[in-house]
Formats: sequence, structure tokens, C-alpha cells
Amino acid sequence: MKLSDLKGAIAVSKYEAHKQADFLTAGIMKDKKLSRGENIHQVYNRCLKGAICELGIADKIGGTLNNQVFNHKDRGTYAYDIVSSGGYKIEVKRQRTNWLTLRSDVKNRLTKNIAEGHIDYIITCDYEDNPSSYYTVTPKLLIMSDSFAKFTTRSKFNDNYVFQHYNAAKVAGCFDLSTPAVEAVA
Repeated sequence: MKLSDLKGAIAVSKYEAHKQADFLTAGIMKDKKLSRGENIHQVYNRCLKGAICELGIADKIGGTLNNQVFNHKDRGTYAYDIVSSGGYKIEVKRQRTNWLTLRSDVKNRLTKNIAEGHIDYIITCDYEDNPSSYYTVTPKLLIMSDSFAKFTTRSKFNDNYVFQHYNAAKVAGCFDLSTPAVEAVA
């Protein structure tokens, strides 16, 4: 995988996104912990946002979605979103602002999944809803898994956590995908 593989936006079919959200929702609704006490509509809306991003990134890098059947006793069946063509496990997170901001439970889950070897890279992106039949997904950051815990700190403004991508980039722990770098990373 080269950084250049992640440059630029990609179109994601609304039909495919909704189909993937249905699959994810069905797996999550089988476990109260994963559903976080949300009803099926809340889980579906959360899954749709994730599915849009995951489909876009998988297509961008030629990867395969992790469509294993959810086994709630085996984190390896749901702890990552995509497997790259090189066999790397990738977690995809939506990043709507300049900063990747995470709730405490999400930060803790990512840290645990990385420590257990379930995630090699984190890729962030955002998307726009187009009036036609597709979403436009734009990749933002490629984060090396070993830099995630080191550069994630509590926000000064609320109880969330923020990934300090500028600091991580100084030690090659993160790549801003809006920059012109094109070197291979995986």
C-alpha cells in the first residue's frame, strides 16, 4: 500500500453502503455490549456512517471488508474493518474536523485491539452525501498503530480524546493524506 493509493476522493454507492450497514447492524444487535443499549435504528445509523467510510477506503486500497460473522467471544471477528491486499488489518474512523476526536470507550477499545494485534493501521476519512446515488469519501490520515496510544491525549475542552497527528507525523507515526508524500508504508 502506498500513500498515493489513498490520495483523492472516491464514490461509494448508496445501495452498497445500505447493504453493508444492514449486515453490520444484524451482527451488532446480537450483543447488548456492542449495541451500547441503542435501538436498531440508532445502531443502523451508526453502522451506515461506518459502512460508507469502510467501503470507500477498501475500494481505494484494493482491500477486502471484514465481513466475518460476528462472534462476540472473538474480537478478531469484528475488531478491524478491512484487510489490505498485503494482509494488514485496518480500522477505519470517520474524522469530520481537522482533529480525530474519540470518546473514551472508543479510544480504550482501539488501544486494546491494537495491543492484542487486531489492528495494524488506522485510516480516517470523511464523506459527503451527494444528491445522486453515491457518497463521496475523502481519506484524511493514515495512523501507524504503534503511534496511536502515544499520541492520543485527553482533550482540553471536554471528556473526549484527541489524536495529536501533527506530533505523530514528526516521527512518521502518522501521514496527513492531504500532503504530497507518495512513499510506500505497507
